Amino acid sequence: MHAMRIAMNVEQLFHQVPGGIGRYTLHLFRALSSTIPDIEPVGFSALHRKHTAVALATRLKLPQPPLRLPLVRPILYDSWHLLGGPPLPFGMAAGPRQLPNPNLDANRDVDLVHAPSLAIPPKGKRPLVVTVHDIAEIRVPETLTRRGRRFHRQGLAAAIRHADAFLTVSHTAKEEFCEHTGIPADRVTVTHLGTDLPRASSEDIARVRKKYGLHDTPYILFLGTLEPRKNLSTLMEAFLDLTRETDLAHSLVVAGPKGWGKTSDTIATHARALGNRAILPGYVAETDLPALYKGADLFAFPSLYEGFGLPVIEAQAQGTPVVCSTDPALCEVTAGTGIHLHARDTPAWTATLADLLAAPSRREEMRASGLRNAAGFTWEACASTTAEIYRQLC
Repeated sequence: MHAMRIAMNVEQLFHQVPGGIGRYTLHLFRALSSTIPDIEPVGFSALHRKHTAVALATRLKLPQPPLRLPLVRPILYDSWHLLGGPPLPFGMAAGPRQLPNPNLDANRDVDLVHAPSLAIPPKGKRPLVVTVHDIAEIRVPETLTRRGRRFHRQGLAAAIRHADAFLTVSHTAKEEFCEHTGIPADRVTVTHLGTDLPRASSEDIARVRKKYGLHDTPYILFLGTLEPRKNLSTLMEAFLDLTRETDLAHSLVVAGPKGWGKTSDTIATHARALGNRAILPGYVAETDLPALYKGADLFAFPSLYEGFGLPVIEAQAQGTPVVCSTDPALCEVTAGTGIHLHARDTPAWTATLADLLAAPSRREEMRASGLRNAAGFTWEACASTTAEIYRQLC
């Protein structure tokens, strides 16, 4: 008996800035492949060079390279949303653009299509599952580019027309999505994200400190895509005030890949004011994430809006106390184990950071409660719930 075959769009994995959706796609795909025996996920993507697709599969340890459609990403997404094609490369003879793979039968059709973002492919006669991470285009449209807003509007409309079931990554995201769209709650299932990063050792921390020029300096960490929604001005202004008002020995590490908008210019302006107190390592390899999290005295995340907020759980999983905004999704996933501040209240951020850095016993309490909280978020659980939705539709 064949395993249920799931076609999943893995195009996010090719993005220069994969972000949270890319990490969700990767870890869900891996967990389905490795922990759910009756599910066989098969990736597909926009047009990329053969060697690029092979290299991606090797680097990310995917079972096989994705099957590729004949259009590049921007044109493909517009074509899907506006024209309803091209069809997915399953259940038909593999064309010349596909990769020969003895372990993948491209002629065998798939049982279900999963869109892990609002890039909504044509499903044909198969069921379609769509993951809605947030409704940023409604809640914080000013943080997206013009093309980003258009993509989200078109994708959300296509999802509403065609999806047979929806997944959201938090109860907050589910409530917002249902309220905005009128989709019945029983068609939407919450699948919290997970973390499987290994606990960092003291040797790992020493290596990462040396690699990023931290050495013995204590630090506060932010990590995420550097884009407008992350509200880094508040954090950097609060930290600057902290250095002026106290004899603080800490640096501020602002890590993550460049996003969009004027955020990079804003960060550079604040960094000049902070001098050598600001450390901007850019993109951090996943192998370095555990040690960078664990080496920090605090993790600060002043985001204006989240659907889940994966970095706060990853920080807690390493035992790092979390200070974040009062965004409802962040309040949900931290479940009382972090400290929450209004995203734009700079004086409150300054005072809270100062108080926590002067209170090691309080940080230890937060470390312990954060570890317990993070233990409840696993990719295996995310994959298990997702697989159950697949089975209900097939």
